[in-house]
Amino acid sequence: MRFLSISAAVLASVALVTADLSKIVRVDPASQQFIDANGRSRFFHGTNMIKKVPPYHADINQFDPGYSLVDRDIQVLKDLNINSIRLGVQWTGVEPVRGQYNQTYLDITGTIIQRLQDNGIYALLDQHQDVWAPQLCGEGAPDWFVQPGWVIPSDMMPVPQQSTPFAVDANGMPSAADCDSIDWSTSYLDYAVGNAFGRLYNNYDSLGDAWALYWKTVVTNYHMLPGVLGYDLMNEPWVGDHMADPTLLIPGRADSVNLEPLWNKGTAQIRTVDNTTIVFFEGVTFDILSGFENVPGGDGTHTAQSYHYYKPPQLGSVETTIQNRITDATRLKTTGMMTEFQFWGSDNATLALILEAAQMADTYMQSWQGWSYEELWSGDNYSLPLAQIYARTYAEATAGVAKTLYFQDTTAKYWVSWIADTSITAPGLIRIAPNTYYPDGIRVFFVPAGTGTYTMENENVVQLHYTSTAVTGQTIQASVQPYFPTDIIKSSASTGFCMDNSNAFVNPNNPIIIWGCSSSANQVWKFKNGTISLAFDPSHNHDTFCLDTQPIASKTYFSAVLNPCQAGSQTQQWSVNAAGNIINASNGYCLDITGSTYKAGTDVITYPCSGNPNQEWILPRGASGTW
Repeated sequence: MRFLSISAAVLASVALVTADLSKIVRVDPASQQFIDANGRSRFFHGTNMIKKVPPYHADINQFDPGYSLVDRDIQVLKDLNINSIRLGVQWTGVEPVRGQYNQTYLDITGTIIQRLQDNGIYALLDQHQDVWAPQLCGEGAPDWFVQPGWVIPSDMMPVPQQSTPFAVDANGMPSAADCDSIDWSTSYLDYAVGNAFGRLYNNYDSLGDAWALYWKTVVTNYHMLPGVLGYDLMNEPWVGDHMADPTLLIPGRADSVNLEPLWNKGTAQIRTVDNTTIVFFEGVTFDILSGFENVPGGDGTHTAQSYHYYKPPQLGSVETTIQNRITDATRLKTTGMMTEFQFWGSDNATLALILEAAQMADTYMQSWQGWSYEELWSGDNYSLPLAQIYARTYAEATAGVAKTLYFQDTTAKYWVSWIADTSITAPGLIRIAPNTYYPDGIRVFFVPAGTGTYTMENENVVQLHYTSTAVTGQTIQASVQPYFPTDIIKSSASTGFCMDNSNAFVNPNNPIIIWGCSSSANQVWKFKNGTISLAFDPSHNHDTFCLDTQPIASKTYFSAVLNPCQAGSQTQQWSVNAAGNIINASNGYCLDITGSTYKAGTDVITYPCSGNPNQEWILPRGASGTW
């Protein structure tokens, strides 16, 4: 099979050029894929960057972990391998006084969008809110939105969450300490919160009109920038005045009764300025299936449903949520994007759930943005386990409708397939994180062989080009893989068993055994310059722990063990042959499954080569030197 490769040294020397940031111009309802100005399907991985307190924007001058956008942040975002940011453009920052728009805030936000765009990162502009306003212990709406006397004194925040209202200052604001004493998510059920949302939806005092004009102002300032991915009308909207109309709490009802009319109002103002950019709309957070009768503005080719996954309020798995949103998109003839899900935590169980969400999004070809950039940081350092999940390889663009996306996290191998459209002259794009997954460089394979070539746009972006043998309508697959052979090592005699670093320990002389094949990190090996090492150790380091031999007292054979890699050590040098034998350089013995005992936990040893099946292995592609 034909392949192309590029070493780490060459990869590092690739000059940084202007990123391929083609404007996203429509949605294809049939494939539910975003389409750019060059006709390519587009996919997004990203994070949320929201500043909920003054000055309501990231610091553009000085590094502030999780809350700035300076050179250090740009490098971190590149290391995270993301191509999109859901960027809070706070209404309270845009319009601090009713009818007066803060051009300084808008200009700084424009600088942020431009800075992201210059570095190949799209911005999804988000009117972010949580519990709506400061008078409600929330944020998002300007201070002037909620007025005194809207609810009777005995129903003020946080009743009925608590039986007694909070004291407020002269501006009607509860203290931060009081607000911190209650659960913010439960606050949506309070009288005052429902009342405020109800007035927005009912256009009391033209407040719904004011919200729509906020969006017109935002769009007027930024619509000309190709890096603007879309406009997310409102984060996690509440149902409305649930105390006045409890039926709004029925999943789906508030979408059609309250949200859809407001989304149409906002979209109408947006379309007076910008007829192209995608309008993102959300349903009520606890919806199972949405209740929208139509998309905002009625045109599904220029909208996308923005959805979140948290458990609670979602009841089922992330897969069920994604399937439900795809069902919504099919009915509404549009697409969807998971713009929030939990992307914080450090324990193994939480990290596994985050990884599952990212993997499931790939399975269903859903773009995603995790919550959030600020959650990545602890002091001046960011979480390496979280960064590793962010940095997964993915197709950013395919020159035709994408069919499958798959990244194997433990081997760093990636596959994308699509239906070729050779009339699209712009290249397909695959984003990689070289420092995280490809320290030695990459190889790229095409199936059918010879249908594609590749170049590097920059160190993070692989460009895929058609050759003259590619034919419109055929399915083409491209695969990005580590430069050196990397994979599991299976027993040829019993293919259900693989060579395994026992218990995933990285202690000196840790035994090597056979175990049921799982492709877990303790079974993935890299063949590099005569060594066989764990592709990635438990801390995701590479070239640190190598396959070695250890003498056994009174025995003529040796144990196979894991040890820290030592340059030049003959006991850590190996060769392979066509029969699948793995031969140690120091003693000439072959890796051997003890006593031909094919059961989990059997030791792997080095033993005089015999030609027996227990010394034959199915090796990673390229391990013999032939790709």
